[in-house]
Amino acid sequence: MRILGFVLLALGVVLIVLAFSIDTTVGTATGTRVHNIGLLNEQQDILLAGGFMAVVGAILAIVPSLQGTSPSPAESLPDVSRAKLSLSRAWEETTAVLAHDGRLFVAVGLALFVLPGLIVGVTMPQVRAGELPAPGLWVALAFIAIIVWLVGQLAVIWLAIRPQVAVGEAIVHGARRLVPYVVAVLVWLLPILVVGSALSAFLKLNASRPPLIAALALIALTLFGAFLAVRLVLSSAVASAEDGGPFAILRRSWDLSRGNWWRLFVFVLLFWIGALCLVWAVGSVAGVLVRMVFTDIGPLSVGGLLIEIVSQLLSSILSIVFFVMLARLYVQRTGPDAAQASVPKSGI
Repeated sequence: MRILGFVLLALGVVLIVLAFSIDTTVGTATGTRVHNIGLLNEQQDILLAGGFMAVVGAILAIVPSLQGTSPSPAESLPDVSRAKLSLSRAWEETTAVLAHDGRLFVAVGLALFVLPGLIVGVTMPQVRAGELPAPGLWVALAFIAIIVWLVGQLAVIWLAIRPQVAVGEAIVHGARRLVPYVVAVLVWLLPILVVGSALSAFLKLNASRPPLIAALALIALTLFGAFLAVRLVLSSAVASAEDGGPFAILRRSWDLSRGNWWRLFVFVLLFWIGALCLVWAVGSVAGVLVRMVFTDIGPLSVGGLLIEIVSQLLSSILSIVFFVMLARLYVQRTGPDAAQASVPKSGI
C-alpha cells in the first residue's frame, strides 16, 4: 500500500509538471499569440488528474507509515481483538447500556446536541433550496455548535466504555480530547474535500461537455473517501478512550478495523439508511400534526419551533445510539480488560 502511494504521488507530480509545461497559446495571422480553449482544457484535465493522483498517493503513503517501526497496536491487542466483529453483540450491549443509563445519555444529548442545534436552526436565515445563506452571526454560532457537538460525541463514547465515570467528568474529558480528534479527521478528510470541490467546480464550468477524466476522478475520489471513512470510523472511540495524538489515533483506528471493513460498512450503511427513513417518517407526521394546530410553521413561529425541537430530539437520540454502538465495537476490538461496560454516575 505504501509503495503504491509513493508511485501515485510521483506520477501525480510528473503530471502536474507536465501540465504547467504545456504551451496553451497558438499563433495568429497577425503574428500574435492567443490562448487556445482546447489546449487550456487539456492542461486543466492533466492538472486535475495529477493533483488527484498526488493527493491519493500521499494519503496511501502516509497512513501505513504511521505504524512506524514499533510493533503494530493490533499486534499487542489480546486475542479477542483478532476475532471478527459481532454487530449483534455490539447492538445487545448498546441497548443494555442505554437501558441502564439512558437518562444520563439523554442529559448529555439535550445539553450538547439538542440545544446547540436549536440555536443554529432558529438563527440560520431561510433561503431557497440549493442556495447558501448569507454570512452572518449564524456562521459563528454554527461553528460553536459543531465544537460542542464534537465534545458531546467524545463524552458519550467515554461514558459508554469507562466504568464509574461522572457525567461532568466525561464532558471535560471530551473537551480535552477534542483537538487531537479534530486534527486526526482533518488529516485525511480535508485533502479529499479540497480536491473534490475543485473537481466539482471544474465540472460545473464545463457542464455542457464535462471532461470524462474529471468525472471519473470525482467518482474515484468519492469511493476512496468512503473507504477511508469506514476504515477510520472507530477514530472517535480511539480518540475518546486513549491518550494518543492525531497520528496515533489514525494508526490505532486503522489497525482496529483491519479485517472488518465489510462489517463496519454494513453497520454504517444500514444504520444511517434506517435513521434517514425514521427522520423522514417522524418529520412528516410531526409536520402534519403541527399544521393541524398552528397555521404558521415559519422558522420563528411556535409551530416551526415545535417541528425543529422534534427534529433535534430525534437527531440527538440517533447520534447517541450510533456513538454508543461505536464504543461497544471498540470494546470488542480492545478486549474486556481494556474497557468495560459503562456504569456512569451523575456527579459533576
